[in-house]
Amino acid sequence: MKPPVPPIESNTRTEHGKTVNDPFRWLEDKEHPQTIPYLEAENTYTKEATQQFEALEKKLVQELLNRTPDHDQTAPYTVGSWSRFASITKEQSYWVYKRAPLDQNNQPDLSKTEILLDENKRAQEHDYYHLDSLQLNPSQTKMAWLEDTQGNERFTLYIQEITSKQTIVIPHANIKWSLAWLDNRRLVYVGGDDADRPSEIRVFDCLSQTDQCIWHEKDERFHLAVHRARVGNLVVCEAHSKTTSEARLLRWSENTVSLQTVQHRQKGIKYTVEVGEQEVFLRTNVHHPEFSVDIRPIYGNQSQKLLTFAKGTTLESIDLFTDYLICWLRRNGLQEIDVCHISTGEITTLSFPDPTYEIYADINPHFNSRQFRLRYTSPVQPDIVLSYDLPTGQGVCIHQFNIPNYQPSLYRCHRIWAESSDGVTIPISLMEPKSIKDSAPLLMVGYGAYGVSYNAGFYSTWVSLLDRGFRVAIAHVRGGGELGRQWYNHGKGPHKPNSFSDFIACAEHLIHQEYTSKDQLVISGGSAGGLLVATCLNLRPDLFAGCVAEVPFVDVTTTMLNPDLPLTIIEYEEWGNPNEVQAYNLITSYDPYRNYSGQQYPPTLITAGLHDPRVGYWEPAKWVAKIRTLLPTSNQILLKTNMQAGHGGDSGRLEMVKEDASIYAFIINCLQTTLTEK
Repeated sequence: MKPPVPPIESNTRTEHGKTVNDPFRWLEDKEHPQTIPYLEAENTYTKEATQQFEALEKKLVQELLNRTPDHDQTAPYTVGSWSRFASITKEQSYWVYKRAPLDQNNQPDLSKTEILLDENKRAQEHDYYHLDSLQLNPSQTKMAWLEDTQGNERFTLYIQEITSKQTIVIPHANIKWSLAWLDNRRLVYVGGDDADRPSEIRVFDCLSQTDQCIWHEKDERFHLAVHRARVGNLVVCEAHSKTTSEARLLRWSENTVSLQTVQHRQKGIKYTVEVGEQEVFLRTNVHHPEFSVDIRPIYGNQSQKLLTFAKGTTLESIDLFTDYLICWLRRNGLQEIDVCHISTGEITTLSFPDPTYEIYADINPHFNSRQFRLRYTSPVQPDIVLSYDLPTGQGVCIHQFNIPNYQPSLYRCHRIWAESSDGVTIPISLMEPKSIKDSAPLLMVGYGAYGVSYNAGFYSTWVSLLDRGFRVAIAHVRGGGELGRQWYNHGKGPHKPNSFSDFIACAEHLIHQEYTSKDQLVISGGSAGGLLVATCLNLRPDLFAGCVAEVPFVDVTTTMLNPDLPLTIIEYEEWGNPNEVQAYNLITSYDPYRNYSGQQYPPTLITAGLHDPRVGYWEPAKWVAKIRTLLPTSNQILLKTNMQAGHGGDSGRLEMVKEDASIYAFIINCLQTTLTEK
């Protein structure tokens, strides 16, 4: 087949005195008579073009399923007189949430296990299904949860009596991510506006069936979220922009709402809150750009600096318990944890075995607990749940997620450093089979935006590459948070080009050190990581043998000039406001869509989601349409639009496995080499 030929419609507009013609702007209109036919034509072309490695794709599906356990379960945790957990079998696509009563020995009586919610049953009638924020009230008589059945992140809120199964559907048309029970009858949730910004905090009273907005955030740079404090009948309500924060404590007494501001917003001051019995603990940048800890009375406004850290250490978050403060840190690009005894100031640093890894909190519901649970994973170590005794700092593994047909001893991981164009050194996490010695095929991934770190966890899909003689590398470029807040600041706004220079420098370093070569190097990134790889394709198409750009943010200027699109105004503090000429000139200098001028790309797979609220499907579609027009012979450029999903792709484990297999079959096929099959 020949690639589809996109229609061209003249569309001119003026931007800062410049006339811009955008002949594929019609794709932004889902109702345009050519939009869906064009996307479907590209899907058909992609299906035909990938038939040549259909057998490999099926083999990869089977490999991934072979690394799926027959039965798996989360680590149980106790709340009141119940033990809660979730389970999944190999045949199931979704989790089943359960609880079991505790017996007289404080052990779960599994013979009396109850099913709280079965995602598989809820998903039966939908092509797409995502459950989020399953929460039980304090007495554990009611539960609430969010469901998205379109992939557009507009959730429906359900509240159910656990015993009777009587269910209420909240009529709000656009509910966002977070929920919190204020008490046994009142549920706090977040509503979105027409631009999908989480803009309202509301309270629903299950007894009176009334719904009340208690905080409407008018500043379009801010989004709202809620969470229940571990102690006291309090809900923490937070407003965050990219640079500024404000938190309020919500109470409800005698049918009266009370919202107490912890610290009024000040431009450039970011903070988060943990609530104690008498004080609140603030992780704040008021004293130091990489954050420290302040403490103040709940009903007071005089802060006192409690804890600071050495230069080069970033405080990413805190968790508070009766006598202990858990400080999640980054030192030299690696995550660490300091456990601080609040009264004595004594600090214990928790250590981890691998040279590169990922840690994150498990469920820790009890304020007065002496045990703290976290998850640990590395490129060679599947997730385990560790329970640390806070007084001693001793940890023990209480749960390990089972990955059959995988032998960790066959692989290794380590960190290396590349020098960017301005002399800054960039960390790279590298994983490889121990048997590898020479230059080899290599997949390099990256993200580099929003201060989000691309942590080096375990990915079962990567094993299929490692077993075929690949290396996999994560380029921790500026714009992410791997080396702290300054690392983020030096890869955003006017400094965004650093992200691209870093990624290219990492590729060149891996080639120079003979980990790989130009004809063996494939790159991949999604969303803002899709912008990263797309820009690098424009800058250095000669450097790569293939590329995967998943839901890539590639029509940056047009999107950022449209304030009616979801998230645009919130994003000004990340990319810059292109209504200002200086920011406009910078964004247009790297915008992948506008800077494509006929470069000969390597084989490239580009994905989109028709219902994506974050990166409109039209961005990758317009990029591909421009490539089709300027380089009509480029038959190795493939666009695959998921017509039933959004930003995260398919839902359900089996569908996600198939999606992963298609991507990794493409990556392997990019190299046009004979790889050893198992």
